[in-house]
Amino acid sequence: MARALGILCCALLLSSCGGPPLPMQPPPLDSRKVEDVDPLFAKMLLESKTPVLVDFWGEGCPPCLVMGPILDELAAANEGKFKLVKVNVADKEALAGYYGIDSIPTVILFKNGVSHRRLPGLPHGDAKAQVANWLKRALAG
Repeated sequence: MARALGILCCALLLSSCGGPPLPMQPPPLDSRKVEDVDPLFAKMLLESKTPVLVDFWGEGCPPCLVMGPILDELAAANEGKFKLVKVNVADKEALAGYYGIDSIPTVILFKNGVSHRRLPGLPHGDAKAQVANWLKRALAG
């Protein structure tokens, strides 16, 4: 278990720091539901009247430290259009695993409790503009 966690952490660091991206992993193919993994998170998703934008991040992750303030600013500029939730993957390993988070930061937009769009990593170039455009398209679609 510790070896697997070490390999995962190394892969997360490489993929989020300019290394080659890891292939997208779907959620686990088992009988668990998000309610079984994190009941409070599931309740929040299901009860939200607006889309929920979840930022899966980690401490000591430079791209996460850039993405966080971008998302905060977008949430303030789009007040009422979506709810921003931040999930530290070190604190919520099971939840991150359930959603197949293989690089950080990863942002997922949920609509009606269901994963709708995913943005893995920090976009290169003008990250703020690219994240804003992604969010606009994701909210509209």
